[in-house]
Amino acid sequence: MAKAMKSKHESSGLTPEPLSRRLRLSEEEETKEEADEQMIQTEAAQDILAELKNMKAQTAFLLAQQADNLREKARKEFVVAGWSMFAADTEDLEAQGLQLELQTESRERWVKELAKKAGITSFYYRDWAFSHQTRGEALSPLTIVTVSQPWQRNKLFDYTKKYAGTDKLKERFYLKEKEEQDWNRITEKFGNFQGSSQTNANYLKVQPQISLWDRITGLPLKIAMTVAEQAGISFRHNWRDLTLTQKESGEYVLWIHYSPDDGTVIVYLSAKHIPDSTTFTHTYESRFNEILNGGGRTKGKGKGRSTGSNDKEPSMPLTHSSHARSSKFPFSLKARVVPDLENHWDVWRTLWNEAVQKACSPYTVMTS
Repeated sequence: MAKAMKSKHESSGLTPEPLSRRLRLSEEEETKEEADEQMIQTEAAQDILAELKNMKAQTAFLLAQQADNLREKARKEFVVAGWSMFAADTEDLEAQGLQLELQTESRERWVKELAKKAGITSFYYRDWAFSHQTRGEALSPLTIVTVSQPWQRNKLFDYTKKYAGTDKLKERFYLKEKEEQDWNRITEKFGNFQGSSQTNANYLKVQPQISLWDRITGLPLKIAMTVAEQAGISFRHNWRDLTLTQKESGEYVLWIHYSPDDGTVIVYLSAKHIPDSTTFTHTYESRFNEILNGGGRTKGKGKGRSTGSNDKEPSMPLTHSSHARSSKFPFSLKARVVPDLENHWDVWRTLWNEAVQKACSPYTVMTS
């Protein structure tokens, strides 16, 4: 029996897939691939952000520990400033060393006598450490004293604050544990006096040691004071709050606000009391860079230069493999003008309260 003829419109199974369908499937596959790629990129970005957040927390912790350690070290140190200066009067190196030794003994005896007057016994001050030199050929005009416990420094300060500028803080000289008042004998033992007049007495200053961290973070205010003075702005400074205020009205001139959470320090400038804020900011930035880069471009024989075949050739500093340029100051610096021409106290109070609220916000444990 003959096979039935296929209908004219019946598919043979070999009919090609319509082009429109193929295009649609291809677009769907591309869309799915793009979505998968975006998902992978999103997950990678989230992982990076999580790692950065963890690193930020760890860095903040280490930074806080470093600041605390530096402050704890400084709490056991004080500085005596204003010593009479002497220079060696002989070429004999051994004799020069003896002159420095006698000056050192005299200074340390003066400090111990001061401690005794302040009510600190030899049981404690006999363990104090002294640093008098930053160069080999002469003593420094400063002496750094390290006590064994912070209370000893505080007790000494109670005494020196009470008698500052009096004869009780007058410099005295000692030879072989005995006070010496014969100026000729003093210069014979110590060397040539480096001063404008023949005198055997300066009024010494006993000051607390400022930690390296506080010196670094106090730098923006110190520079601001210099720039404000150059601009003829009258102010009072406050190291604790890092502010400059008007002497007469007490209104804010400038505020240095640190935000360790963000790694920033913002210099808020009063539009009312710093009318030319553009010039002030430019001078401030220039001065800041000048101090941080001081000596960086100078030629010399210091430790920061390496020896090359030609002194005129540029050379890398010895710290080039370990110290980033940004390591000179651990915050990014910004300047902002505060629009306080009309409502000075309201504007500054709002700024201050927002900063205090953020700084005092409690630590929150993130579980997800």
